[in-house]
Amino acid sequence: MMIKKLVTVIVLSFLFSPASYAGFMKGNTLVEDCKADEDTIEEALCYGYVMGVYDRHTMDMNSAFSSCPPQGVTAAQMVSVVRKFMAENPQLLHQNASSVVAWALSGAFPCPD
Repeated sequence: MMIKKLVTVIVLSFLFSPASYAGFMKGNTLVEDCKADEDTIEEALCYGYVMGVYDRHTMDMNSAFSSCPPQGVTAAQMVSVVRKFMAENPQLLHQNASSVVAWALSGAFPCPD
């Protein structure tokens, strides 16, 4: 019972710490994961992160991010777009990785007006 309370206190301290508001991952970390060799954990993290950001924003009706990929676009294509964006915009990599992904996808796949 004591261990359960200790774990709860530790988890709550992380949830309410100022660092928790700073963003989960920065672009500098994501760019390294996305440079990884095929079939590595880092590559899987890259794919998962990019698709997770895309899914999260498309489900949020209040999101400022909008992206409208055409029918048939694959996860590999989306990751390629993000990789290219990060390579061409290194000055943005200190930003939250979710913002970097959103900028990349909204620029590559804008929604019609």
